[in-house]
Amino acid sequence: MTEKVYALGFFDGVHIAHADLLRKTVSIAVEKGLTPAVLTFDRQPGNVPLLTTTEERIRIIHDEFGIHDVTILPFTDELRNTPWKDFLENILIKDLSAAYFVTGYDYRFGSNREGDASLLLHECARRGIGCAVIDKVVSDGVVVSSTAIRSMVAAGEMTCAAAFLGRNFAYTGVIAHGAHRGTEFGAPTINLAIGDDLVRAKFGVYASKTVLDGVAYPSVTNIGVRPTVVETDIPNAETNILGFSADVYGKKVRVELVNFLRPEQKFNNTAALMAQIEADKIRAKEILAQ
Repeated sequence: MTEKVYALGFFDGVHIAHADLLRKTVSIAVEKGLTPAVLTFDRQPGNVPLLTTTEERIRIIHDEFGIHDVTILPFTDELRNTPWKDFLENILIKDLSAAYFVTGYDYRFGSNREGDASLLLHECARRGIGCAVIDKVVSDGVVVSSTAIRSMVAAGEMTCAAAFLGRNFAYTGVIAHGAHRGTEFGAPTINLAIGDDLVRAKFGVYASKTVLDGVAYPSVTNIGVRPTVVETDIPNAETNILGFSADVYGKKVRVELVNFLRPEQKFNNTAALMAQIEADKIRAKEILAQ
């Protein structure tokens, strides 16, 4: 069995600091004849809203970094309460066939987060196991982190979020049937539910890109509760793909939010809404053309 070099972390968003870590993992694997791998968890401690679903995290790690060996540990109460030494010896070393670890400067492990990157370095050196710790990445004076990106997304600052992510922030999922009210306004839409566990982008209208079957289409997306037509308590992403009319219900889709156009608002009548929709389309085309 080929031994492995494991990237350790949760990797929410798989942002540019994660990218440094994952590229280092692949580099060490090539240099030492190991298999590059990732160890992550199915959820984070606490109720932190996530940037990416588990499926999307795995897709990015596969597609962008070429790492196909991804182990996802269920974050159970038992695991939460595992002492750091047991986690290191029984899970990281014994169970994973690990010859090398790569992690970030802020990595923590074991009950009460007692283990950290410095401890991991020390214990690996004592056991003759390789270990590399990746330093923080700073952009415009801000440490790149999933927490910082969540704040940007919640504020509608998609250009800043994209700079930290290394790609556009996106919602992914399966296209669901809606009320077909967009068709009445000359702007048929696809609907994508936003999971309760995901960060909510600022309510409003965005220039967006919609990726279907590997093809990116220009689009306009409303994030919110549709107050003019039929207000709901459940926010979703309602997207008008410009110049596209095929039946795509049930297909997987990725809706990338490129630029915030305006806040969501309630119009006095449908005529005013339709006029604004046309203005949104024009503005979105201008932005996406750049």
